[in-house]
Amino acid sequence: MLLSAVIGMSAAFGQDEPKTTVIDIPFADIPYNIDNGGRFPSMYQSLAITRDTYAVSHGLFGLAYDGHPVASLLLSGANDMFLLAFLPGADAWVHEEGHRAVMGQYGIESYNEIYNMDIWSETVSVSHIKDEDLAWLKANHPADMVRLHEAGIEMEYEWIDSSREEFFFSGKSTRFERVGWVYSTLNSVFYIQSCTTTETDRETDKFNEKESTIKERDFTGMDFTAWVYDLHRPHEPYAARGIHPLGNGYDRYIRYSDLTSKEKRYLKQQYYLSFLNFVSPQFIGFDSFMIEKSGGEAILWNGALAHYLTSFGSSSEMHIYAIYGEYSISGALRLYRNEHLNLPGIDVTLHRLRIADLPLRFTGGLALWLQPKDQMFHSCAARPGAAAEVEASYPLTERSDAYAAIHAKSEGWQAGEVSLAASADARAGIRMRF
Repeated sequence: MLLSAVIGMSAAFGQDEPKTTVIDIPFADIPYNIDNGGRFPSMYQSLAITRDTYAVSHGLFGLAYDGHPVASLLLSGANDMFLLAFLPGADAWVHEEGHRAVMGQYGIESYNEIYNMDIWSETVSVSHIKDEDLAWLKANHPADMVRLHEAGIEMEYEWIDSSREEFFFSGKSTRFERVGWVYSTLNSVFYIQSCTTTETDRETDKFNEKESTIKERDFTGMDFTAWVYDLHRPHEPYAARGIHPLGNGYDRYIRYSDLTSKEKRYLKQQYYLSFLNFVSPQFIGFDSFMIEKSGGEAILWNGALAHYLTSFGSSSEMHIYAIYGEYSISGALRLYRNEHLNLPGIDVTLHRLRIADLPLRFTGGLALWLQPKDQMFHSCAARPGAAAEVEASYPLTERSDAYAAIHAKSEGWQAGEVSLAASADARAGIRMRF
């Protein structure tokens, strides 16, 4: 059959639902919400809340300035960068909740200082953490200690990727979303860059001077000097960091000058690779592309590149979204890298499939991978792994569904999934479309 590619901006098609804003209310993520006395939100819930925050905000701007597209876009973008970013539910909040979730799975208490509502603060800490808890985590779960440092930026990238996917399948324009996505990506990339210079040492000295008590100190200081330090030294005792300059507690924060030349080079490499996260047609207004088939139904598609820091090194990725008739499919190819290994990963998800005349819609996904043994940067051995998820949704009204999902995985790193060990999770919530 003759195929011809026609590339251009397009609205989503092939769906029997209107182009809508999706609001996800994930009220349960078990066992995370009930373990260790009960905790909220999980990584899964934080991501949904952040998508909702931006969707509601942008929807309100669209309504308030209907008929004035330029004004609404400018005001919404300014809101994203100068107000929303510093409030609970937005990108800085989900960054810190990523850190908290890694500790929370082990019952380690912490506090997200976004809740202080210190608008336009230059830094936000995750505080109220005991030194002995951090020392315990490093000794007993060294891969989680490494993941702890990168979990914030991981959550920001995962929020952007899941939002791109959601907007592609809903058919809604990303006009309002792009500013927030690009702004968050810029912040993330240049946060890594700032950790590749001696500016890190000056910032660390400022933190140490003003934080006189253990309770008010951040869990790590500058995320990525700590990430690359613990990545290369997984079995070094936490006490080797030394005593805090004020004489109380451990000296938690890793300076740029504490890194070896090898560690500095590796961190610089990750900074350069992080620019892959800008490769997204949706960032510049191309919400979809079309492949027209002679005598058949067209295929709508889009994609993006991504680069994540991980518990063992990094994951460089290519993401694809496609709609063909009643089928909505997303997938990714991944290259996992540590010091010695380059390993493959792949996943495919089929979204909201209707089976026969059942009132339910089903979503199912499967991921397969090879990752370094024990999630270690220095490992020369690979271990296979897999994850699967099944979700069923039931219509409550014309514009709302109740859903329940089961996610299970073997040992391994998955973006947005808190456990590095084998795990199983049950999730439930309500989705509304406006």
